[in-house]
Amino acid sequence: HGGLLQALANDLYEAAWHLGGTVSGEHGLGLVRTEFLKRQAGPLYELFREIKDVFDPLNMFNPGKIISDEHELLTRDLRRTGPPDPEIHDLQLSWPAERLLETANACNGCGRCRTHEPGNRMCPIFRTDAEEAASPRAKANLVRQTLTGELPEHLLASPEFKRVADLCFNCRQCRFECPSSVDVPHLVQEIKAQHVAQNGLPRSTWFLTRAMDWGEWLNRAAPLLNPLLRRKSVRWAVERFFGVARKRKLPMIAASSFVSTAGAKRTAPPPMLDQRTVVYFVDYFANHHDTELALACVKVLERQGLHVHVPPRQLRCGMELISAGDAEWGRAIAEHNVKVLVEFAREGVAIVCSEPTAAVCLKDDYPLLLGTSDAQLVAEHTFEVGTYLQRLHAGGKFDAEFSPLPLRAAYHLPCHLRALGTQTPLFDLCGLIPELTTPRLESGCSGMAGMFGMELRNFETSLQIGRELMAGVQHPDVILGMTECSSCRLQMEQSVEKPTVHPLKLLAAAYGLMPELRTRLLALAGTN
Repeated sequence: HGGLLQALANDLYEAAWHLGGTVSGEHGLGLVRTEFLKRQAGPLYELFREIKDVFDPLNMFNPGKIISDEHELLTRDLRRTGPPDPEIHDLQLSWPAERLLETANACNGCGRCRTHEPGNRMCPIFRTDAEEAASPRAKANLVRQTLTGELPEHLLASPEFKRVADLCFNCRQCRFECPSSVDVPHLVQEIKAQHVAQNGLPRSTWFLTRAMDWGEWLNRAAPLLNPLLRRKSVRWAVERFFGVARKRKLPMIAASSFVSTAGAKRTAPPPMLDQRTVVYFVDYFANHHDTELALACVKVLERQGLHVHVPPRQLRCGMELISAGDAEWGRAIAEHNVKVLVEFAREGVAIVCSEPTAAVCLKDDYPLLLGTSDAQLVAEHTFEVGTYLQRLHAGGKFDAEFSPLPLRAAYHLPCHLRALGTQTPLFDLCGLIPELTTPRLESGCSGMAGMFGMELRNFETSLQIGRELMAGVQHPDVILGMTECSSCRLQMEQSVEKPTVHPLKLLAAAYGLMPELRTRLLALAGTN
């Protein structure tokens, strides 16, 4: 449609000149309007050329703009693409090549994702490595060029493409902030999945993702593993053989999983499925590491008069597998969880997640990974728990009777919660707690990104991205950190002894539902 665009511009500018107007308004002429300036300026155009020759005889400053003899500049650089190459097949995610190409084509190359402005988060890696390959648009360009035959198909699974794809850790901020909402994260997932399907996972990634399959065994071995993992020699060996950074603080392993100790009342099939029933999808960290968080979540929900069901057969969400490109194992976990959860979704029961990443995974990744109506139904009934509680509050059904909690908890907004587009519901609800002060740490991405910050090869980059956030937690006025994301929590606790807690714990403590937790929190402020 280049000819149509050129004809439209000709007619539009003729009308503007006829009415005494100009071809440019608040913006400069740029390349696309330069060819029309000669007609607009008339005899003055040659004077413009003489001035240009005097001050820029080598044509080094903005060549081609204002002064140019080229024609059809408006359409010269238009991206021309046809249908996807028919040789493209065996895509790892559940989308046809046409949709994949449509997603890649949605990027118009504007470069907004190359921003370093403090008010934006995209792209955390590009902010530390300003090469074009690190920009989100680079990933879209590679996929588009492969699908249209400009690049050979085999490159989609090549080490070269994988190196570019690894410059993305799935924070979702490019999609959230992009003017065209280009789904670069899923383009990257496809590239990584293509590579893993043919080459397998790196050793460190395989170890970290598979270790999460052994959650129950890790819990049983916690009395042995927790002290062992604090030994320098053991951490050195783990780094040497499995690529896990020995300087990374690791979370304590719980003595038992939350699901195994939740009790028959919470894990047995609910007697009635109605609007007062919610299903709690616990995910890995709250289930195997911070079981106190899972308990706080359940107690806060029960405080609202809800029956909380904890499906005993649920697995972790599998985001670490999906982000790494292990589509086969990630799909197996997704299929299992959808099978467990869909019966509740069919009855209109809400599925709540205390982990924002789990909510993103169930809502955004499962439908594309599986491509089934059941996965879509589960996605439609999944809520980040703060969003669910905020809806209760908006409907006058939230218990706001809190005891004072004289603490100063600095809040970090996780990228995956931001990507859900739900604002800061739990942070807002914590504002109802008397004497609780919650300054916000406006410092961008934490840089942890789950497995990314664990691996030795990414450790320094992770710290570099999260440096400003960690500095905010270190401020002497801050008693503790607060965030919904377990991964961000690990980064916030990396360089300080101050704890970082989930907002649900503050709500539970202010309700008086967990006296030991309340005592421990108040002790941080020196308050009995």
